[in-house]
Amino acid sequence: MSPSNSDSIYLGLGCFHFSTRKPSDVPLSGTEYLDEVRVVLEQLPEVEHVSIHVDEEFGRQRIPLSLEDPEVPPVTQGGYAVPNIGFSEMLVVLGLSRELQSVLLERCGSMADPLSGERFLVCFRHGWAMPQAMVWSIDAKNGYSGSQGIKLAREYFKTSMASSAQSIAFESLGPSPAHVDVVLEPRSPITSDPSSQFLLQSHTRPSYHLYHLAYDPSVFAFHEEAALGFFDEVSSPLDLYYQCEAARAREIFEWSDLLDRIESIKGAFRAPGLRGAIRRLGRQRGPINDAAIALADFELEQLLGRQELSKRLNSCFGPGRPEHLRHLTSMSVAEFSPYPTEQITRLLTLFDQQRLLGRDVLVAGLVALVVAAIGAATTILASA
Repeated sequence: MSPSNSDSIYLGLGCFHFSTRKPSDVPLSGTEYLDEVRVVLEQLPEVEHVSIHVDEEFGRQRIPLSLEDPEVPPVTQGGYAVPNIGFSEMLVVLGLSRELQSVLLERCGSMADPLSGERFLVCFRHGWAMPQAMVWSIDAKNGYSGSQGIKLAREYFKTSMASSAQSIAFESLGPSPAHVDVVLEPRSPITSDPSSQFLLQSHTRPSYHLYHLAYDPSVFAFHEEAALGFFDEVSSPLDLYYQCEAARAREIFEWSDLLDRIESIKGAFRAPGLRGAIRRLGRQRGPINDAAIALADFELEQLLGRQELSKRLNSCFGPGRPEHLRHLTSMSVAEFSPYPTEQITRLLTLFDQQRLLGRDVLVAGLVALVVAAIGAATTILASA
């Protein structure tokens, strides 16, 4: 694009993905799928240019268009990104006027003013676990917030690709933008670091994490090269960050489903009269068992998932690896909310005990009725 000069480069990071509305039994190669994405994007009036770099092996492979398990949630709820465009890259140049920016910002409830720049480079990639996106404001002036570029791109694609008539749908996982703003500044010479081509100048946290880094303009002749070079270096921690956010989103939805089960069981145990007693006795064994299994699955997934995330964190920032986004990613791994699983276990145990007690009382009552009936019959026969 334009050669590097004294202007800073402002970047925002997020999690964007293009899924397909095609039937899952329609096979596509990686190249065919990305070509479909290109066709849809090039029809959008604000898209100036689309370029796609496809890994040769991926381009030939037939890829699944959807997950076989209908219970697996979409990306927006922490699910898997399908189709997976691994080892490929898509670059999209957007032209968003200040008037359109105002509309997009208002639509997402943002009080921010439109940005000084109107052209944006959006880079789509897919990491080891999660899709990723970077937005660079090509013509931004000083003081620009990179995360706001992510917000604008997200709202633009979400609005423009909402029609079910299109074969491609846009998805994003929150928080997008990630809670980080990045500023790259050309500076020569910079202290050499064998693990990175970007030297951290400062890291502050007024609201989002704000990283100022320096790079050598003799290494990156163009702004675009520097932006994509930084995206390369943060790919692994950004992937882990969104793997954590996906796990958090899944936990929220799974916990909500579990609470719905508990409320249904509680309703049965609160039902009055004979109908309530019959409902508790005959219909709650299965729901109680199902809820107990769902709770055990939830606890196991929590345990194994967090162990995996901790292991990835240790390998992500090992010797010889860049330290960018370490604080952001470490916080994401550490800040999982606890869930009251022990209390739910006790509640399910109580429900089952009450169900069994009700059964015993009902059986005892039936036995008493039978004994009374036999006694009455015996008395009648004896007096006959």
